[in-house]
Amino acid sequence: MQGVFSISRVQTPTFYLIYQRNKEIEQFISKLFYELYANITHKKGIYRGRYNKHFDNEIELNEFKENNQLIDNPKGLIEEVKTEEKKTYAPNLFSLSDL
Repeated sequence: MQGVFSISRVQTPTFYLIYQRNKEIEQFISKLFYELYANITHKKGIYRGRYNKHFDNEIELNEFKENNQLIDNPKGLIEEVKTEEKKTYAPNLFSLSDL
């Protein structure tokens, strides 16, 4: 880096956060993972759902399917559906003391 940078109580931690993030990006190693999906048929259409966990290899995925008695083309029945309305408000603004 070349040039002159003024350092202050706000810029110093901000530069350090940028530096840390760049180091994380440089050291990132991608790896293969598996996901579990299900096609759910309803009278109003077809819904595709995804299980909320990743599997590191195909063996783990198959073990999970066997332990939970999941087969490739099962027929099932939805017994109960709960719906509720929720409101999510915008988060508060950041304060300089939190940085």
